[in-house]
Amino acid sequence: MQIIEQIIQSVDHEVALEKNELADMRKLLTAALAETRPINLQIPEDRWIALGVHLLSVLRRLKNGDSLPKLEAAMLEQVELDMQELSRRVLQSAEATRQCQSDATEVLLLAVHFAAAKHNSQGN
Repeated sequence: MQIIEQIIQSVDHEVALEKNELADMRKLLTAALAETRPINLQIPEDRWIALGVHLLSVLRRLKNGDSLPKLEAAMLEQVELDMQELSRRVLQSAEATRQCQSDATEVLLLAVHFAAAKHNSQGN
């Protein structure tokens, strides 16, 4: 898909991608695109790039055995559940990130990208 390759190219321009990260990035971005289309979630180009950079950071954290601090329960309530579920489905799409679909912090931080796009598309 051309849009996925454009996003990868833009992410690579921002943060150099390693060749071994490309396949997982394609899987994750393809999943994000597939998940957002049915719900008509319009994501602008700059948000796609930010999403791609975030997904790359997730991949690198997992590769290095790093993790983010746990969030307080009140923070989880700040992002809609449908956006959190969308994040889980995206994270589940690649073997490399499947393990973090149950990590509330990773799910929430990814969901923020989708929620921001949702609110921007609704004019909020």
